[in-house]
Amino acid sequence: YICGGRTLGPAGGEQDPGGTGERARGPDSLSSVECFDPRTGTWEDVEPMRQSRFLSSGQVVRDKLYLCGGCCIDVNEEAMHVVTCRGEIRKCIKPYLLASVECFAPDSGWKDMPKLMEPRCDVATASSARCIYLVGGNDGAMPLSSVERFDLMSLTWEALPRMSERRTSCLATVTERGQLVVCGGHSGTTALSSTECYDPKIGNWAVIPSMASHRTCA
Repeated sequence: YICGGRTLGPAGGEQDPGGTGERARGPDSLSSVECFDPRTGTWEDVEPMRQSRFLSSGQVVRDKLYLCGGCCIDVNEEAMHVVTCRGEIRKCIKPYLLASVECFAPDSGWKDMPKLMEPRCDVATASSARCIYLVGGNDGAMPLSSVERFDLMSLTWEALPRMSERRTSCLATVTERGQLVVCGGHSGTTALSSTECYDPKIGNWAVIPSMASHRTCA
């Protein structure tokens, strides 16, 4: 993310401390954020997020980074023991979904923003000068077709009409005409080639020609 002339990233994520047997620990979610200085070619830590998270999604608008949703691992939760494909015993803690949103400004650090209407992870985001779109994602059980829009002036979320298909790991962008285009992703059973377009002027989705290939995590 390019924010205020600084290159931020990674923000949060997941870390596996490793170990086996009774000493094994499951992955931890991170709140740390790193900034790359191209002048020195080095990474440095910046103020951590207030909430650790992974599988979140972000957009930079007006030199501010907005990070939305994702998952978090509570290390205080009781862990399950699982056996890996290598026969190693590992501890596993089920993550929980987040509805929280944080905003980073270079001059003031992190600030909590209004929560999402629906907790979700692995969501696609896109933005214009006035709003941020959150498209699809996963609710922990299945991909979502729901869409939310954040108004950067009123700082409020609103639900938009649903897409025709459930999508997680999809790609979203806003065109020069202000239309939201969503491509590919995964339906929960298969990768998708389908593409949809939302026109905020009329408030409707339209199916547009599919891509030549099925794509997810693009």
